[in-house]
Amino acid sequence: MKISAQFMPGDLPVFLESVRKAEEAGYARAYLVEGQLLWRDIYVYMTHGLAATERIPFGTAVTNPRTRHYSVIASAHATLAELYPGRVVLGMGRGDNAVRTLGLKQVSTKQLRGPSTATGPRSASSGPARRSARCRSWFPRPGRARCGWPGRSPTSSWCRWA
Repeated sequence: MKISAQFMPGDLPVFLESVRKAEEAGYARAYLVEGQLLWRDIYVYMTHGLAATERIPFGTAVTNPRTRHYSVIASAHATLAELYPGRVVLGMGRGDNAVRTLGLKQVSTKQLRGPSTATGPRSASSGPARRSARCRSWFPRPGRARCGWPGRSPTSSWCRWA
């Protein structure tokens, strides 16, 4: 069995000390909770956490397509995966505190599991995007993603870059 640690991005020095200790203790992964009005930005904290550790993968727990566009989520994760190969996990769900604190409705399970309405990013550096059928979002090349539904949950998905 693998056990993961979950963090709320707040006090950066405390966060960095905590993720180092989690890695030393043998935790399998470090996840950061997204809530833009409650905590600090998860991508800034993931970047600092990845730089401060040697092996533990970091992921979102969970981001959502209501407050961040699919292409923004994919770009952030793909960039981190290029910098820290094999150490980036995407957790995507319907949205909870990140959505509710803005007075918005959660993304429907059908919308999350069905094809996205995103057109897919293109850029000179990443080339055409490729679609991950299981994650239902766009991932720029050259990263490869393994995706699935943790615990067969219909309300969240994950992707891990190889």
